[in-house]
Amino acid sequence: MNQSPCNFNRLFANELIATLIKMGSTHFFTSPGHRNAPLLWAIQNNTNNYSINIDERSSAYEALGFSKASDSIPVLCCTSGTALANYFPAVIEAHHSKIPLIIISADRPKKLHNKQNNQTTNQINIYSEYCSFFKHENNLNRLSSPEYFQFLAKSLYLKAYNSNLPVHLNIEFDDPLDQTIQDEINKIHVPKFTYSKDKNISSNKVQKFKCDLLVVGEVHFKNRSYINKVLENYNGDVYCDITSSLSHFTNINTNDLGYYEHVIHIGGKVLDKNFYKKFEFSKLITLFQQDENYIHDPSDVSDNFLKVDFENLVIKNEKNPTINNSLKNKTKYYELLNNSDRPLFIGNSSIIRDINETSINIEKNLFFNRGVSGIEGNISTALGISTALNTPVDVVLGDISFLYDLSCLSLLESRNIGIRIFLINNRCGGIFKRLPISKEKETNQIIQTPHNFNFEYLGNYFDKYLKVNTINKSILHETNMSNKNTLIEVIDV
Repeated sequence: MNQSPCNFNRLFANELIATLIKMGSTHFFTSPGHRNAPLLWAIQNNTNNYSINIDERSSAYEALGFSKASDSIPVLCCTSGTALANYFPAVIEAHHSKIPLIIISADRPKKLHNKQNNQTTNQINIYSEYCSFFKHENNLNRLSSPEYFQFLAKSLYLKAYNSNLPVHLNIEFDDPLDQTIQDEINKIHVPKFTYSKDKNISSNKVQKFKCDLLVVGEVHFKNRSYINKVLENYNGDVYCDITSSLSHFTNINTNDLGYYEHVIHIGGKVLDKNFYKKFEFSKLITLFQQDENYIHDPSDVSDNFLKVDFENLVIKNEKNPTINNSLKNKTKYYELLNNSDRPLFIGNSSIIRDINETSINIEKNLFFNRGVSGIEGNISTALGISTALNTPVDVVLGDISFLYDLSCLSLLESRNIGIRIFLINNRCGGIFKRLPISKEKETNQIIQTPHNFNFEYLGNYFDKYLKVNTINKSILHETNMSNKNTLIEVIDV
């Protein structure tokens, strides 16, 4: 039976968005456009949980941060042309960090391609292997079945859910993009839905391992409580990298490691690239969460890879723990790390290395973008984390990373949760001072990008701006405003 005349684009967009919400997508990150107008209308028609960002690159990083701190898979929505190309850096980061995202891009109809039309380019499978699933939809008038788009939404969500990777749906929208009524809708055959949301993880079987040294790299937010329990019940030598958010369990000095016969590694790669060289003659086993599909060797020297259920993992030590009284615990970031109860996003390059080399006993939720360790999108990612957790977030990052993400400052006024940024200003890309090339003065002018940028002017985007030489308790107290945005410039030259 044919259905009543309506607007095809809006009907199908509405079924798609409504079904994604039913599946579990609670937040939409949108960027304005004309070609994606049916999708924007559908989002507004179904939920108030959406964020608008004129910069697609920033929007994608905000969605990435939300996904890092939430069990809900966020949806990105953009118009055609260069818009979805701006998602690419965050998509790459999400791929390498195993963070799910759902990307829905609007496309111009095929008849407009290759004719020099505005914002028209080949969008088919643009993200290639960085997405675990891609689907291109065209000729909506012929598809003409709301049930098909319900099926498509379920498939899209579960592909992202089961792979823990980004997925991409590209939809050709022809005119009318407004609410103009179109002809009747014809039925088409809808495939039987066969995907399952159940990851079939055993909840009863206890898996036991013995080791001399337990190493923990970056652990997904949702798994930290399980690994925390493993560490609480393990009384041997432990090294928890700063990226694990569990470094307060570390009880050894990595500069003075002895020989370990059996080493177990959990999570992603640790920050120190030379760390694994110490275990070339050890038996090293790497453990992955059972539902992970993306398996890799973070150490390059692992003897075995095993998928386990972190919730029921038990690790026993084979020898008495090392007693070490020379652990690092004092740093210029000490007050921020130990006297602020906010989650902390730590930027890349020299910042995270400074903290990792001088700090332990950091007992708080830490977040990073260590998939490919880029310096763009850091503030936007932190905004997404604060949205997911519904709590104020601290950010510590360098001056160059801050400059890379200026466009997101326009979002601060529209976000109701305060963000506090500690901008470490050494007036250049400080990471390059650590490298041998720093001895080449002429090359340094190009690589280190020295600058005299006055960040005080950007303080107008914040509720409060301070310029200080150190981070202390009084500054933390003065700027601890839950719904206010604060920029604290820390001079570090």
